[in-house]
Amino acid sequence: GDSATNEDPIDGVDNDLDGKIDEDRERAVLATIPALSQGINLWRAEIPSAGASGDRSVIVTAIDKSTLNNKEIVGAEAAKSFALDTVAPAAVVTVSAAMTVGGVTSTDQTRPFITVNFSAGETRTVKVNKIQLDGVDVTADLVASSDGVRFFIAPASDLAIGTHTVLIAANDAVDAAGNKNAKIESTFKVIKRATFDLDIFAGWNARSFPSDPIDPDINSVFTNAGHDAVLGFDPSVPGQWAVSVRDTVSGLLEPATENGLSSIRSTQAYWVHSLNFEPIKVLLIGETLPTAGSPPSIVQIPTVLGFNAVPVIDTSRKLTFGASKALTRQSPISGNAPSAVLVADYLGAVVEGRVYRWEPQILSFVLLTASTAVNTGEVLFVEVTGTPVPIFP
Repeated sequence: GDSATNEDPIDGVDNDLDGKIDEDRERAVLATIPALSQGINLWRAEIPSAGASGDRSVIVTAIDKSTLNNKEIVGAEAAKSFALDTVAPAAVVTVSAAMTVGGVTSTDQTRPFITVNFSAGETRTVKVNKIQLDGVDVTADLVASSDGVRFFIAPASDLAIGTHTVLIAANDAVDAAGNKNAKIESTFKVIKRATFDLDIFAGWNARSFPSDPIDPDINSVFTNAGHDAVLGFDPSVPGQWAVSVRDTVSGLLEPATENGLSSIRSTQAYWVHSLNFEPIKVLLIGETLPTAGSPPSIVQIPTVLGFNAVPVIDTSRKLTFGASKALTRQSPISGNAPSAVLVADYLGAVVEGRVYRWEPQILSFVLLTASTAVNTGEVLFVEVTGTPVPIFP
């Protein structure tokens, strides 16, 4: 037995391998189809069934009668690969700044970006012949992406508050294989923008805003009469705080000094004194609209040597309504969920010593660590010990 193996160790392997190839080939063949002659050197064969969509190959085996040995011709020049696609185009319709309210897809953008994303089988390209928004043909406004399966609409005017419908009627979309769609219909609601709500305790509260108020006037932001004093951190003014106090006659917050506070912005942190527990409710600027006339800017918060009152800003503007939340950032890797922003992440290149947060419930500053999560609405009291550099939130 050993001598036979040593003399010809390849034969046994070849025989086993040949058998395996033949077995796999037999399983892979969906059909063997006779070809019908259509004339000189022209043959035709129709495949009755090629199974489910996917990659296929047709291999032609022929015998050239003019050769001495009637040699078979099988090879790359006698093979044709193709993608079989029998799946009708289907699509998922989404809108920008989408949220689920009462089980309904909703957005607070009045000109939301509408995306139609096709799942188009093997051919991966679709042509949309007609699409409607609320019964109006908007095909002329449809923009196709380079991949041939995604399409976008930016409404030319504000959509009314209420329900809206995107419709591609049956047979109005066709893929490269000639498959036509069944009816594609999707609804969404445009809702009123909700306020950003900040809890307030009686006494002093350190608060900030993740985005600029739509109306930045201080009396449009602090509408509660019990909020009787607001101080904004500003190292350029004497005492580093710009102050406004509620006037007992007019009932309005008015500058208390020459460098008083008259407007509110996201890049400034605030001390708010309150006589009650009424929250601050303010409309903030949301996500940048696809139809915005200018691109979004890089936000920076300047710092100075010593202690700084640093606001928490959400540059995505996704967390600009409802209650205060943990600040998150989207991973640059597609498909990853947003992750919490920690103190060290938020401060970036700033060389800091101690970092505090004021807790009005216990009337005390709390020392934070580098791994503490940062929340919208709060203020970080940061000791800058190195060369002051801006914070890019």
